[in-house]
Order: sequence, then C-alpha cells, then structure tokens
Amino acid sequence: MKESCKKSRGGSVRRKGYGAGGLVWLSLSLPICNSPTLARQNPTTQGAESGLPSATRASTGEQLPDLQLPGWITGILVDPSGVAATGATVRLSPTDQSLDQQTLDQQMLSDEDGRFSFSGVAPGSFRLTIALPGFVTQTFDGKLRSGENYVVPQIVLPIAPATT
Repeated sequence: MKESCKKSRGGSVRRKGYGAGGLVWLSLSLPICNSPTLARQNPTTQGAESGLPSATRASTGEQLPDLQLPGWITGILVDPSGVAATGATVRLSPTDQSLDQQTLDQQMLSDEDGRFSFSGVAPGSFRLTIALPGFVTQTFDGKLRSGENYVVPQIVLPIAPATT
C-alpha cells in the first residue's frame, strides 16, 4: 500500500493511505495525463531554438534530406607469390550511378607496398578495375555505406599468359 504525507494546519505530518478507491482514481487519471494532445510541445519552436530542422516537415509529408557521408576504399594488390604489385592502375567507378549523381571515376597507382586508397567516396555500389602490364586485369565489385572505411580483401593479380 502506498502512503503519502500531508501536513496538517498545526504543522504535524499526517500519513494517508491510498485504498482501492485511490488506486482506481490514479489509474484512470494516467491515460489523461499521458494523452499526446495534452503532452504535445510545439515542434516549430523547438526546432528554431536548437537550430535543427523542424519536425513539422516530416509530419506534413516532406522528407528531410538523407545525410550521406563520404567514405574510404582501401586495399592491397599482390602477385601470385604474395609480392606487392607496385604501380598497378586502380580505377574506381560507381556501378549504380543515377542521373542526379555527379560521381566521377577516380584513378590511382598502387604504392610500393601494393596499397591503394580512395578517400571522399560517395556511398553506393562501386567497381574497382586493376590493370598492370604482364598481369590479367581484375575487377572487384562492392558496396560502400555512408561514412564507411571499406577494406577490400587482398587482390591477387594472376600472371598474364605469354603471347608469341
């Protein structure tokens, strides 16, 4: 049984127990107090004070912009014996390019350790094309999520067949 304390006029504290009637009144008053209409705050004022976009846009059907953070794509290239493939041309291109997306292909050379790295890459599906004279050209497809550092599994470049 819950008790509450109440001061009487004389300054003494009187304890009052809640009986079954008090609990019924309390349980009936909770749905009224938790009503969304009574508890609602003005989202426009909240958004203006915090400097954040107002929540009323989402409630009127207008979608807020989806924040897409650029990411990184890194990897290592080796030959069949495990030696770093230095100077390989690595080309990054999007595979799901839409009309409004202005993503350009990027190209670089692998370093002396066979490493390559692309920064500031827009999220989405991508394709890596790796070419090095004397080796078979390889492609690798993947999908970069917003803000992700995507590490490509080690790519082994097979030796190209000799032509005579």
